[in-house]
Amino acid sequence: MGKKILSYCRITDDKVILNGNLVLSNNNSDLNHWITDIYDYTKLSYPKFHKMDRLSKVGVLAAEMVMSESGFDNDNLKRDWALCCMNSSASLDDDEAYQKTIQNAEEFYPAPSLFVYTLPNIVLGEIAIRHKLRCESSFYVCEKFSADAIYNAIEDVYLCESVRYVMGGWLEVGREGCDILLFVIEESDNGNLQDFSIENLRNLYLKK
Repeated sequence: MGKKILSYCRITDDKVILNGNLVLSNNNSDLNHWITDIYDYTKLSYPKFHKMDRLSKVGVLAAEMVMSESGFDNDNLKRDWALCCMNSSASLDDDEAYQKTIQNAEEFYPAPSLFVYTLPNIVLGEIAIRHKLRCESSFYVCEKFSADAIYNAIEDVYLCESVRYVMGGWLEVGREGCDILLFVIEESDNGNLQDFSIENLRNLYLKK
């Protein structure tokens, strides 16, 4: 039995691709409005979403799409899962926003709502809460997208015999915009699904 890609979502500044299909295009909106457009597209009704930072928002939206496409609901606890993601800037988008609230002594107003997101793995916690994933999670920071690094990290996750599904990928939001590849992997013998491989991860990331 091999590892297969059940579903994947690619989100950039100008498009959303879901399982190879272009489902949404950005009509020159800035990043904040673009995130709102994606939220509206998913028809997600999740009040907590609006309090999240941008990395968590985009991660939750990508997770919503891949979970729906893979046929999973949000009602039941899921214990045979793991989360494993990477990016290059950690939580810099939030770090910079928080820094602005403390750098001026005359306008010193530390913002707890920003501070709680100054760790990159918080996005995985938000995804886990939304989808009732009671599982291990890991978030790595590397210089740039690396299909090899993502593949090897997820292979390590599968050393735990209790893991059947992994949600993983690349979650980057910041100065350079939005750069997301999120997918769900399952141990399966379904020949109709793409193999989980370095080459396929690279192709999904580069696919226009």
